[in-house]
Amino acid sequence: MKTSSPIRIAIILLLITIVWIAFQHIMGYNSLRHDIGQYTRMVTAFVFWIALFVVVRNEKKKNSSLTFMQGWKAGLLTSLVYSFGFTVIIILYQQFINPEFYSTIKAFTISQLQSSHASPEATDSALREVDMSYSGTPLSYLLLFVFSFIMGGFFSAIAAKFFKAKQPSGN
Repeated sequence: MKTSSPIRIAIILLLITIVWIAFQHIMGYNSLRHDIGQYTRMVTAFVFWIALFVVVRNEKKKNSSLTFMQGWKAGLLTSLVYSFGFTVIIILYQQFINPEFYSTIKAFTISQLQSSHASPEATDSALREVDMSYSGTPLSYLLLFVFSFIMGGFFSAIAAKFFKAKQPSGN
């Protein structure tokens, strides 16, 4: 049975991401219904993290054995391709398809903070986080890429540890 390569899986994940973002956009989860979107935006991240286990398992099947480094490298390659592609997708989405995303998520956040009677310090902190994450600046996109890749590397390491070949005991 042929297994998919790390790059092919990353491309499949990117296609799933495009479909999911389009669905969220059509449903208004990234514009009118941030109360739902705050949860649904994480779906592709969870799919990505689970897929890293599939990538590492496929590497083990392909090689019939697996060292930690082999598994981790496969996961890192998938993470690199996916993180780059995901960042490009988000840039295109925020700049051309939904340029009001930042203003609507900021307004939603302010509304949430006001309804919870957040302190001025908590409000300032939350708004700085929104600015860093969603403002559409080169820094926000760089942070998206870096954090996506770091989380991918983290889950790749866990998957590699989980699927690595057992070492024979030295008796």
